[in-house]
Amino acid sequence: GYFSFGENILKNHNKSIETFKKLPLDRIGLETDNENFEKVKIQEVYKKAFEVKNLQNQEKINLFVSQIQHNFDSIFT
Repeated sequence: GYFSFGENILKNHNKSIETFKKLPLDRIGLETDNENFEKVKIQEVYKKAFEVKNLQNQEKINLFVSQIQHNFDSIFT
């Protein structure tokens, strides 16, 4: 299964952050469709995800983004 993160990591929810850190990339989804957090932009979620996963160079960021897109496509196409 996949685990989706959005508001929970942006608000530094400890259990969510720890889970996110430990999960392999092929099990992660990022989203902003929580009705209580509708003004969040997906860019903010990705920025926080990069920080939490300690992605500091462009190559690692590109691999992360590519994997997240692949996960999304696997679920919705």
